[in-house]
Order: sequence, then structure tokens, then C-alpha cells
Amino acid sequence: MEPLILSEGSCHRVELTDLTLELAQRSAGLRRSLPPSLLSSLATLVRAPREDYSREAKKRDLQIEAKAHIVVQQWIDEGGLQGRTVTGDSIREIHRRFCELLPADLLPMPQFRPWRIAWGIFDFSEITP
Repeated sequence: MEPLILSEGSCHRVELTDLTLELAQRSAGLRRSLPPSLLSSLATLVRAPREDYSREAKKRDLQIEAKAHIVVQQWIDEGGLQGRTVTGDSIREIHRRFCELLPADLLPMPQFRPWRIAWGIFDFSEITP
């Protein structure tokens, strides 16, 4: 899922921004209201990946990618970043862990250039085709 970015001139911008804020506040309130043991169990349940992959290649690839996201998010939720959430090293670590979970055929990035994903590199000019 990709984020929705509303243009500055959108007639729906104010209303959708208000609704987004309200949703975030209610979500935070729900989280605070749950006991830690239930919160942990609920997070595990929501993250539970299904192993019955589609026979359709594109859908199967998306399922594998989603599972990689889930595994990395679980590592983060369990304290894997240990207070270094906004450092270059933490971003590289997240990216490395994600890429290691993907099969080689999911690493090309045809939507950008004919390059493969190289974990830990921020600038595409550093990647050799």
C-alpha cells in the first residue's frame, strides 16, 4: 500500500487531514487502553503471515514482500532498533533485513532503472547496473 498524498489545492484536503488526525488519536487511545499482554498478543495475531501463496506470480511476489515487511516490523516492535530509530545505521539495518528476506528475483527495481536493490545504499548513483 502506498501513501496517499493530496495536492495542496484539493478541496478534500482539510476534511481528510482532520479525519486522519482523528483516526490517529483514536488509534493511540485504543492502544493505551489495552493491557500490555493483550497488546502483544494482538500485534502477533495481526502480523501472522499466511503461508498459502498464490499461484499467480505477481500476487505471490506481493505476498512474499508483505511477509518480509511483517517480519521486519516484528523485529522493530520487539526492540530491534534499541533507541536508534532515526539514524542512517538503523535505516540500513531495516533495509538489509528486509532485502535478506526477499528472493533474488524480487530484488530488481525495473520501475526505477535496470538495477538490483543493494541494501544499505541511499543514493541510486552508487549502484552499478
